[in-house]
Amino acid sequence: MKDFGSALACIDGRFQRRTSDYLTQTFGVRSIDTVTAAGMIKNIAETTDRTAVILADLQVSLDKHRSTQIGVVAHADCAANLVPDDTQKKQVALAVASLETMFPDFEVVGVWIDENSIVERIWSIDQP
Repeated sequence: MKDFGSALACIDGRFQRRTSDYLTQTFGVRSIDTVTAAGMIKNIAETTDRTAVILADLQVSLDKHRSTQIGVVAHADCAANLVPDDTQKKQVALAVASLETMFPDFEVVGVWIDENSIVERIWSIDQP
């Protein structure tokens, strides 16, 4: 079992435990390094003034903890990304595709968590 996986997720505490539990199991790792930002998915799907800092923080996890897996997570009722759920799911798919391009040797997993903490896997826009 590997030690670390990485996650890019929102600051919303309602979803952090579910994110960690799901990605720990999915990646088969002991721990998840979580980089958080309000409305994270918007910062990855689109380039914002926060994107470079977020990616630099992610790189620390990849370099120092030798993570080879990245989860990108969005959730229902996001106060910092006030768009419909379907739009956020599309943002997750865009973010997965972008991260797969930036980190071609890494496994990238898109995750949507609904208001009941039910997880849905979101694929890259390039995959069915």
